Amino acid sequence: MSTKNNIKSFKSFETKAPYEIEIKKSVFITEAKMVLSTDEASEFIDYIRKKHPKATHNVIAYRISHGGLQEKADDDGEPAGTSAMPILNAIKYNDLTNVVVVVTRYFGGIKLGAGGLSRAYMSATTGAIEASGIREFKEYQNFKISLTYDLYDIVLNYLNNNKIKILSNEFKEKVEIQLTVPIEDYEELYKYLINLTSARAQIEKGDVVLR
Repeated sequence: MSTKNNIKSFKSFETKAPYEIEIKKSVFITEAKMVLSTDEASEFIDYIRKKHPKATHNVIAYRISHGGLQEKADDDGEPAGTSAMPILNAIKYNDLTNVVVVVTRYFGGIKLGAGGLSRAYMSATTGAIEASGIREFKEYQNFKISLTYDLYDIVLNYLNNNKIKILSNEFKEKVEIQLTVPIEDYEELYKYLINLTSARAQIEKGDVVLR
C-alpha cells in the first residue's frame, strides 16, 4: 500500500480469516480490514453484506485517523447502543485506528437482552483482535540513489553496515539503488549520502509506504 500523503504510524489489525463464536445459538462472525479512508471502509462493508445476504444483522464500526479522525458505528437493526458501540469501544480500548470491523450475526432464536448483546459484540471483536494480533504500521520513505560505478562499493558498504533496506539494484549507465527507510530517518540519511559521495550522487524521493 502506498500513498502520496503523510500518514502517522498507527496500530491496526487485519483478520486473515473470519473469527466466529456462538452465543446461545446465535452465530457471530467478525471480519476486519485495515483501511485509510471512509470509501475503503464502505467498500469492505458492502463486500461483507453481499457475502452474508441472509444474515440477521451486519453491524459495523470504523475508526479512521488519516485525514482527520472519523468514526462511525451502525447497529444495523439491533437495539440502539447494544452492538456497534461495543465494537467501536473495543477498537478504542486497543488503541487501533484505520480499521473497519463488521460483525455478522445469524440469530439463533434466543434473545440475549441489551446487556447480553453488548457482551456478545464486544467478545466477537476482542476475540478477533486477539486471534489476529495487533500490528503497528509505520511510514517508510522509498527513494532512489543514482551514482557512478566508482562510488558503488563505498555506498553499498555504508548501507549494509547500517542495515538500510535495499529494494533493488540496477546496473545501467549508472548504478541505481532503490532504498527504503523509516520516514523519520530520511533527511539525515539524505544529507549523509550527499556528503559521502561529495554531492556526486543523485537522490530522488519515491512514495511513502506503510509496512
